[in-house]
Amino acid sequence: MDYARYAELFGLMGMWIDRPEDVETVCAAALGAKRPVVIDVRADPNVVALPPHATLEQTTKFFASLVKGDVDRLAVLKQLAL
Repeated sequence: MDYARYAELFGLMGMWIDRPEDVETVCAAALGAKRPVVIDVRADPNVVALPPHATLEQTTKFFASLVKGDVDRLAVLKQLAL
């Protein structure tokens, strides 16, 4: 779903981040906007979204889900190794 375009239907400003180098520019533009902004970040789905403060239990369950058959587990593990 294109969240930024959907936000524009409601009169909000919609912005997109497609590449890491867009983050600073888009965030600066959003902070300077005169109306509410929805930023649609298109991220790699294989990059782990586990926060740095995750508990041991959460981390254990995350890796257990990979072992149980996540179809993209090799791509996720490759991203972890980088």
